[in-house]
Amino acid sequence: MRWTMTFVAAAVSLALAGWAPAAEQTPQRQAWTKMVEEAKATHPQLSVKEAKELIAKEKKLVIVDVREADELAKGKVAGSVHIPRGLLEPRIAGKAPDLSQPILLYCGTGARSALAGEQLKKMGYTNVKNITEGYGGWAKEEKK
Repeated sequence: MRWTMTFVAAAVSLALAGWAPAAEQTPQRQAWTKMVEEAKATHPQLSVKEAKELIAKEKKLVIVDVREADELAKGKVAGSVHIPRGLLEPRIAGKAPDLSQPILLYCGTGARSALAGEQLKKMGYTNVKNITEGYGGWAKEEKK
């Protein structure tokens, strides 16, 4: 009984997160996955280790958390500013007025921030990077 409840809880969590086995993915989910992969190709993707190295050496770096407000309770990268993904384009100039400003993006898993990075590149930003594993990878690394 306990195992069944755990399994059901895990399945519900995965479903709410939008995950589905490859055979069950909808055309919309497949299109979104393709969009994310294409977005990742538009700007550098950094591991957590590489991101930490960049943060340590780049003094003018703007670290942008594009997660939703309710996700901030999980924690954040020290020194980051919060600009939700849906408000990034109109608000980024307030934090990075120079188009060559080094910007490091992250979200929960690296997908939304990859899409955000693609948009910033389209806006003319030339020094955009993304934490591939997102805050989930960051938090996991912090626990080691």
